Amino acid sequence: MKYIKILVIVCLIASFYSCRPDILSIKSIAFRGSVLSKYEDEPCFGSIIIVNDEKVDTIKSICSCTPANKNIWDYVVPGDMMYKDKGSLTIRIVRKNSLKRFDYPSCYQ
Repeated sequence: MKYIKILVIVCLIASFYSCRPDILSIKSIAFRGSVLSKYEDEPCFGSIIIVNDEKVDTIKSICSCTPANKNIWDYVVPGDMMYKDKGSLTIRIVRKNSLKRFDYPSCYQ
């Protein structure tokens, strides 16, 4: 029983720290561009393709199984403009004359 408790504690600590590199890598990137398309990679994960100055980028591993304040996946459509500043976890979506903000959708939090 003692070993099971230790194993559970180690697993909990490992799962907490496994999210940190994900968040740090997300904070280190910036992007801006017009949404071309989106596609599902696997259940709960998708990618959004954006273009800016004829450069095409793919924003990978967007979690689609999230609460409303992080649910970019259901909201974003081709033609929307997406912005994320370096050091931030906030994504801004501009559609026509409206601006909507989302927290970056990470399934690992």
